[in-house]
Amino acid sequence: MAVVFCILSLLFGTYFILFIIAVWVTFLRTGQAWQRLRVVTVILFLVLCAHYCARALTFARARIESPPASEEAKWTVPLIFVGAITSTLAGFISDGLLAWRFYVIYGRTKIAMYLPTAMVVVTALLGLSGSFQQLTIYRSAELYNNRFAMIALDVNAAWGWCTFGVNTILTASIIGRIMCVARDADAHHATGTSHRQYSLVLEAIVESALVTWFGLLFYEIASLAPTGHITGNFDIGYVTVCITPIYFGISQCLITARLALITDSDICARDISGQLGYGTRPAAQTGSQHRGSRISPMTFKVPKMSETDSMDDSTVEAAKAE
Repeated sequence: MAVVFCILSLLFGTYFILFIIAVWVTFLRTGQAWQRLRVVTVILFLVLCAHYCARALTFARARIESPPASEEAKWTVPLIFVGAITSTLAGFISDGLLAWRFYVIYGRTKIAMYLPTAMVVVTALLGLSGSFQQLTIYRSAELYNNRFAMIALDVNAAWGWCTFGVNTILTASIIGRIMCVARDADAHHATGTSHRQYSLVLEAIVESALVTWFGLLFYEIASLAPTGHITGNFDIGYVTVCITPIYFGISQCLITARLALITDSDICARDISGQLGYGTRPAAQTGSQHRGSRISPMTFKVPKMSETDSMDDSTVEAAKAE
């Protein structure tokens, strides 16, 4: 159990550093959109702080050899409830941000908004229902031990698989969109292909929240393993779900930092080169809006050959000057 707690602490320490960076870079931009993103980042941090404290206390109380009779109702169930509901809330915030990136990357269409939103909301409601099943112990301890405890575990397991499914769909869709547009852009521009490939790989990893997907994949694999003495007779799936929400925070901080740190020259260069352009607006207009109250959307535009051929050096300089 000490090893699990060390891994949890290591991941949370990494997340804390990324959180500081993410909050700091949002102050480099002005506007309501960046303030909202900063608020979301802080809320997720507070949720994960509560999650970390609840899991740490759970591990600490599990080491008690002869717990009192009131241990389950006084400590075990409340800590499990806090850990479960914070996991659900962290997943909801993280998946909500991923759904927003999906919506923006796919051109802000209605289906790109409603479909991922519905999946994220249904998954969150499923997780909340499993969390509140734990509170039935205060109504009837016997009913809780004989029935609702297993129901809560089954519902939480279903929540984990649904979260993994939602992340798989959104992550694969975002990566596929980025790579598809990048391939079309490379057909028009042969120079700097190697540099663009490395940039696109990094961008795809961050934009698609691939870190979260790998964390969920590890959780789903571990949840199928039997209970073992290595984890102190805790189900391995339960141990990994204690750690998994930290991946939600790491991905959210990476996306926030990337959005804030991208420069105006990068925006203009991408629009001019045809890489992952920021909307259908001209590059100069996009750059000016990026400095304002909007977070630059990542809708894609691959210029036609006629547009590329007609763009001279003066147009490039004018775009950068703006």
